[in-house]
Amino acid sequence: MDHLSAAAIASGRMEHAAAFGGTAAAATDRIAQQMFGHFQEAFLPSLDYSGDGTKEDPFSLEPHLEYYQASRALLMQLGVNPVEATRVLDHDASGQLCDKWHGPDREYWFKAPFNRDPATS
Repeated sequence: MDHLSAAAIASGRMEHAAAFGGTAAAATDRIAQQMFGHFQEAFLPSLDYSGDGTKEDPFSLEPHLEYYQASRALLMQLGVNPVEATRVLDHDASGQLCDKWHGPDREYWFKAPFNRDPATS
């Protein structure tokens, strides 16, 4: 990775953390680290995401997680290699736009980031 790519990634992480309210807004050190894309621990239901990843109940990532990086990390945690999986945009059962990943054993649905309500997600 060249220095411009690394700078762009760092800038995106800082922008995400600032939009969340900075590290001062994080309730725990774990959440503060995750805001910057450091996922050393497994994602936990109710703390990091909700839903079961189906069309009827897609995953909704909590606002402290950067959507694209965290969705790929959650897929890997579930045993799906995002590089080998196909991603398409589709509508869930309620009509909301979602990323639909085709894994080896099932589909994994994620609420698109612009569908997430920061007050409730």
